[in-house]
Amino acid sequence: MMDTYTTPTGITVRVGQLWTDDVYRQDARVIQVVEIAEPHTDYKGAVRCTVTYRVVAEGGTARALTRTKTIDAARLTDPRLYRLVEEVR
Repeated sequence: MMDTYTTPTGITVRVGQLWTDDVYRQDARVIQVVEIAEPHTDYKGAVRCTVTYRVVAEGGTARALTRTKTIDAARLTDPRLYRLVEEVR
């Protein structure tokens, strides 16, 4: 597992970062990066990196820590879908 991963577009994902999953709504979910897997190459030759996250707030209300889910790092850093809320150093 890794602490950081930089996507091919140059965006760095770090464990502990908070992202929102809807850039157009104020009451969107807030997700926290929990774990970053080692990058691998898929069958088409593209480099993929799986990020594990959990939802920490929804609709402006904090949530009890829930189960974790995964997402591809390239999708998480797509500015049309997700936005970084809090950076971690």
